[in-house]
Amino acid sequence: MSWIALLVTLADITSASAPLLPSNSAAPVYHTPVEPVEPLEPAEPAEGSPKDEFAAHPVTIESRLGFGLPTGVFGGALSYSPIPALGLDCGAGANLKGLQLACGLRARLVLGSRARSFGVDLSRAFTLTSGLSTGPYEDNHVFERFTAADGPGPASRNYQRAYWWNTDIGVEERYEGLVLRAFGGVALLLNPGAGSDVLTASDQRGEPATTTIGYFGIGMGAAP
Repeated sequence: MSWIALLVTLADITSASAPLLPSNSAAPVYHTPVEPVEPLEPAEPAEGSPKDEFAAHPVTIESRLGFGLPTGVFGGALSYSPIPALGLDCGAGANLKGLQLACGLRARLVLGSRARSFGVDLSRAFTLTSGLSTGPYEDNHVFERFTAADGPGPASRNYQRAYWWNTDIGVEERYEGLVLRAFGGVALLLNPGAGSDVLTASDQRGEPATTTIGYFGIGMGAAP
């Protein structure tokens, strides 16, 4: 047998022993396990600016305490601001003589960024308020009493109803619906001639009406 015949015979035997695969058989597929994906937590809503907070709560309800306030020593007020920069403020209270009523316009300059105080981010604004108030008033001439050298003190001057023009500046802070405002200003008496002297001694002297007084106070409340 020739070498060629031997090689052909070996090739035939190898071909017969090899497994036959159909030409259109699919290749084996290997599956890789997929790890489960955890759902993403919803992102927290972005915190609005201080101006947005003032705009979202246009109404404030305050209790007020102070000295010489348009609403008296103690009182309350309701404010409505259709826009953060401007609002209407009206309130009532009492002093040692009786009921006090007040109403005015308030302008605000809202700061663009929050102020951090005691670990809390506060919305802050500067305020300018001007308006009218009325109520009973007694002018005790406190300054004249302290400066009188000799002789009787000045007579008190009583007003059944005094009218005042009030103007004050302040700082207003807000946090999650809570409101705190500190303010101080000047009141101008509009009807100084309406008062009458109250003489408790025959030798007391009369003094011109005190037409300007200062006041200061704080307001605490909520912006629902």
